[in-house]
Amino acid sequence: MKRSPRAEYQAILDCLITWRKRANITQQRLAAHLGMPQSIISKVERGKRRLEVVEFLRILYALAPDPRPILEEILRATPSLRARTRRRPAASGKAPKP
Repeated sequence: MKRSPRAEYQAILDCLITWRKRANITQQRLAAHLGMPQSIISKVERGKRRLEVVEFLRILYALAPDPRPILEEILRATPSLRARTRRRPAASGKAPKP
């Protein structure tokens, strides 16, 4: 089943909210840990503000010392992301720069 990018993003947010609540971490505590106002966390969770990749990773590590279970749950919740990618891009033959 195809999902819109908006639905996929919401599924990711739903996973993050679930994990935050499972960890018994309030928006206020998460924000303080990340050094940002609580209102930013609220806006992110309500879909009013987009997460940057670095912010996303910082949140994952704040919610769990090993973020792989969170990522696995996100991947299960968003199978349409994989379905949209028909094949991997061809390799350039050069190693990625660090």
